[in-house]
Amino acid sequence: MNLPRKKNQFPRWVQILILLVVLAVLWYQQRGPGPSQPSPDGDGESPTTIVVENDVVRGVVVRDESGDVVYRGNVLLSKTLERIKAEEELEWHPNDGEFFGNFERRLPQKKRGYYREWVHPTPGLRGPGPQRIVTGQAGEIWYTPDHYENFYSIAP
Repeated sequence: MNLPRKKNQFPRWVQILILLVVLAVLWYQQRGPGPSQPSPDGDGESPTTIVVENDVVRGVVVRDESGDVVYRGNVLLSKTLERIKAEEELEWHPNDGEFFGNFERRLPQKKRGYYREWVHPTPGLRGPGPQRIVTGQAGEIWYTPDHYENFYSIAP
């Protein structure tokens, strides 16, 4: 038996959609901004500089694309930095050594093709993981532990 709907009642699919949107907003707010998020006005301010001693980044929190922590600790970048210097690309990852588009606009705006991205493998994860090193044509180096959410400038 179908009961007539009240005039102000939303269809069930609209109620579910509203609930999903509310849950997504709450999840995003709980995640919070990372330590080097750019300012909302996109002023192109340089990312935070971190200290790297002997190619070790200390106290890193590595997050996957869903925001989950997949590693905490120190990250040794020397093998990847040596590979970059030699311009050796990983055969198993098609984007390694390729141009980085900076579509997230978290690095200073430069002409297309200015940046290159390099995979820094994450221990314990299959595939490339979320860590990357991005290099600029003028010798700049940035490290991202969370697949382009946050960038840290590595002073040469």
